[in-house]
Amino acid sequence: MVSASILPIRALIVIALGLGTIASPLESRTESLNLPCLLKLCTSGTICQVVDGKAQCVPETGIKCGPVKCLAGTYCCNASCGICAKPGFLCTQQACEPAGLKCGPNICAAGQECCNSSCGICVEPGGVCTEQLCLPAGPACGSSTCRSGYVCCNSSCGICTPPDGACTQQYCSPASVLQR
Repeated sequence: MVSASILPIRALIVIALGLGTIASPLESRTESLNLPCLLKLCTSGTICQVVDGKAQCVPETGIKCGPVKCLAGTYCCNASCGICAKPGFLCTQQACEPAGLKCGPNICAAGQECCNSSCGICVEPGGVCTEQLCLPAGPACGSSTCRSGYVCCNSSCGICTPPDGACTQQYCSPASVLQR
């Protein structure tokens, strides 16, 4: 029989650590860290997501996360900011303000509404709005801009044509363009 006094100190430490693990299982430690997905194994095509405080396996494609959808293999960890993360990774829990409303080429500020999307005009609710139609601008062409649907075929002269139109390949100096 081996007495306790003969056991090496290392063995006693290992036994004490083992008893500590049994007395304080890993599950309770992860609950205090709020990381239940660390212990959850999900099948292929699913990921772990915390639902009502419990780890659940959910389909991994297209999980809605605020204004975005999470990619395969990630979960929504902060819906107010639209942040997705890989299972087991932590992320910020800050509250993000909602993004403004898209209004044509612009984004309306908080508390505004889009009243004319073709021009990108935002107003306070009930505000005055124009009903004009703003056509999208075409591409830049030298010192001019092509109208919508046209392409720049000669930028040195500022000549625009329909996409399949004929075009001269002459060179125009800046002075000759200004004289036009």
